[in-house]
Amino acid sequence: MEQANTNEEKVNHVNSELRLIAASREEMEAEARLIKSRERVQKHGEVFTPLWMVRLMLSNPPIQEKLRDVHTTFLEPAAGEGAFLTEILRQKLEHINADTQHTRGANWKYQTLWALMSIYGIELLEDNVVAARRNMCDVFIRNYAQKTGRDIMERDEELLASARTVIRANVVQGNTLTHTTSDGRPIELSEWRQSARRKRKVERVVFRYETLFDDEREGNLFDEEYVVEPPSREFNLFTDYDRNGELIAKEPPADRPRRRQYKEVDIMQVYREELC
Repeated sequence: MEQANTNEEKVNHVNSELRLIAASREEMEAEARLIKSRERVQKHGEVFTPLWMVRLMLSNPPIQEKLRDVHTTFLEPAAGEGAFLTEILRQKLEHINADTQHTRGANWKYQTLWALMSIYGIELLEDNVVAARRNMCDVFIRNYAQKTGRDIMERDEELLASARTVIRANVVQGNTLTHTTSDGRPIELSEWRQSARRKRKVERVVFRYETLFDDEREGNLFDEEYVVEPPSREFNLFTDYDRNGELIAKEPPADRPRRRQYKEVDIMQVYREELC
């Protein structure tokens, strides 16, 4: 028993040292990359927020209280390479790791995915979107290694695949002033709805970013009225009737993509992106 306790203490000490080393490396790299080029500053006003300032802003007590809630959502409308996104994720994961109710087995994995599902980012520049997604994924992978002492790519491919799917859906390219992407389409994000009856089930519901700014509506940002839903059967713009009153299905215009409606699935299987 004493030997087991000693080994556990050694593992905890090593993990603590790894966290310090990783944090120091992150700080140095972040500080060195506050400005990519003068041209980008002049054209886009791009100056990244230093890590020390990110942490200072997140240290506000009301924000810290929200970070302890795995389902509280955060949206960064000018995400850059993910300075705020990654730190929010890192702190949420730390709280999950420290919670004795969530520290073991499958429940811990589910909670880490719920945390990831609560964090959103929109960024104008494509290369920054790629970097932000990669950085988010790195935080998730590193947390898994520090918590379990294992390589997620070898031990939990399904968890990693779902994490990558969530990051791709939640961190997107777009102009938050015009509410559109670089090719003129409306910015779309995904709400991840937890099943009321089965807590490990989730439904992905796509909605348009612009609906968050409807002045005539009040309530939660992810209220039912904000969601992009497919047309009902009673009223469908893409149906018509023949002379006998029989329903004739029409195809939507080629430039108007069909709205996606996802099945409710186990949270570990969102990577399948199963449609109804």
